Order: sequence, then structure tokens, then C-alpha cells
Amino acid sequence: MKSTVFCFLAYGEEHINEFNIVAKSLLQINPEYRIIVGTDSPEQIIKGIYRAIEIKEPFNYNLKRIVIEGALKEFDTLMFLDTDIFIRNGIDFLTLDKVGAGMHAAEIVNLDKLKDIYGSLDYMKDYLNELSTIHLDELHLVHEGYFVLKIVDSKQKESFIKHWRDIDIQTRPYQRLAYDLPGAMEGIIIWIALHKAGIEVRLPEAEVKKVFNRISHFGKRNCKLEKTII
Repeated sequence: MKSTVFCFLAYGEEHINEFNIVAKSLLQINPEYRIIVGTDSPEQIIKGIYRAIEIKEPFNYNLKRIVIEGALKEFDTLMFLDTDIFIRNGIDFLTLDKVGAGMHAAEIVNLDKLKDIYGSLDYMKDYLNELSTIHLDELHLVHEGYFVLKIVDSKQKESFIKHWRDIDIQTRPYQRLAYDLPGAMEGIIIWIALHKAGIEVRLPEAEVKKVFNRISHFGKRNCKLEKTII
């Protein structure tokens, strides 16, 4: 398989504008970087990226799955990045080609930690209850704003995407989530799908941690802090 590919979801004018800025930055670092983006408006995406995947579904954060599914058909290693990030000088993405298999997530938190951050989770009680019927063990959320994913086995790739799709569809009626953002907290679904597919989830170590430390995730309209978990 080829070297690491960068994946984005850029849906709507605001996120497309953010994506175009980040993509230009990546290509300035290395014009050979491969970038795949899922978007509702491919015609607004800058030239020079590897592929733009047109998405015709209504917005939902779980649409990230479509981009990742497309990437995994051709690549073993990908880095997913939200569009609302800054990439600092001195970053070396080439080290990602050597990472071990599994997901390398900037943060992995349980529901108690989410309560510490957001207070009561009553507004998503039905959603969490439904997820608890799918995954009987303790629920966790992986930082879905940026992560590295390496899956070599083709059956694991298919299993991960299938579980993500199925869980997303099953929980859609209950996704009444924070800030009225459809599919937010998708990191919980990703966590479950990874486990059902037998894919290890780990915090970053060594070179991956160095890469993550050079990325700032500011969030929509600057309402997030660095390394937020939505």
C-alpha cells in the first residue's frame, strides 16, 4: 500500500473554506502528500488534492466514515483531520508511515470524564442508552478531531466500516446531541466499531505524539480549545 493519506470532511461553505486553507498548507509542506476530502460541493475544493468524494446525504459527523472508507480501499494508513485545525511549522508527517496497526487517538475518555467536561449528559440519555445495548462494556469516546488509523487486514477494514455504518443508522433517532450538531460525539460510535472489528485503540506514543503536538484544534467559530473532544 501507499504512504499515509490525509482525510477530511468538508461540508458546507465554512468547512470548505477551512479545508482549502489546511490543504494548501499541507501541499506547501510536501506537494506529494495525498489528500482525500468528502464534501457536498466538490467544485469549491482547491485543485491539486488526490480526490474529492461527493456526498449527497444531509450533514452528519458520521459522514467521516465515507471518506475513511474510500481511503481504506487504497491505503493502509490514514490521518483524519477536522478542517478547524492549525498545523504548526516543523511537523514531520512522514513518521506516520511507520506506525503500528490500530487507531492512535489524541484522547480516549470515558463517560465520567465527559460529565466532568460537559456537566450532565441527560440531553443525550436516549443516545447513550441505545449505544449501551450495542456495546455492553463501558463506553468510551476517542478524540475524533484528528487521529491516525492503520488497518492492514482487508476484512478488518470492512468490519470496521460496516459496524460504524450500522451503529450510526441504528442510533440516528437518538442523536439529539450537544449544540444541535447531527452526529456529534461520533467518537463513541467509532470506539465501538473499532472494538467490534478487533482493532486496537491506543494513545499516541513517540513519533505520533510529536505530530499531534504540532496540531491545534480550535473548533467551529473559535469556541473550542486546543485538543477538544467534539
